[in-house]
Amino acid sequence: MIRSLSYRAHSRKELEDKLRQKGFTEEERDYAISRAARLELIDDGEYAAGLASSLLKYKGFAPSRIRLELMGRGIDRDLIDAALEKLESDPAERAAELLGTKFASYTYEKAFSALTRLGYDADDIKHALRETGVDFND
Repeated sequence: MIRSLSYRAHSRKELEDKLRQKGFTEEERDYAISRAARLELIDDGEYAAGLASSLLKYKGFAPSRIRLELMGRGIDRDLIDAALEKLESDPAERAAELLGTKFASYTYEKAFSALTRLGYDADDIKHALRETGVDFND
């Protein structure tokens, strides 16, 4: 368990899943997880905030996609909401930034699809397209 936590932070659910895969009983898993929490080795609130910030900054995910990622890692809805509130990002502005950099060489359709996969909704993408005025290679 300590080795897993030394590589990167884990949510309570991720740690439980790893211990289950290694064959630990429910009682052993509960003990290990509660001990890790007491030692402050796991904290789902901090984990959610850090991961949300990282997904926004490095992967360009929209808040809706970040929410899905955090839910998939077993984070409680209240903690997800708190983590997303800490993010200071306007989805339309972030989409515009990505259009001007990462997706500048894309065609209109490819850029639209890429932003959709990152979780941006159509209105934010259209707003970003108007704001940037990027000339797409059609």
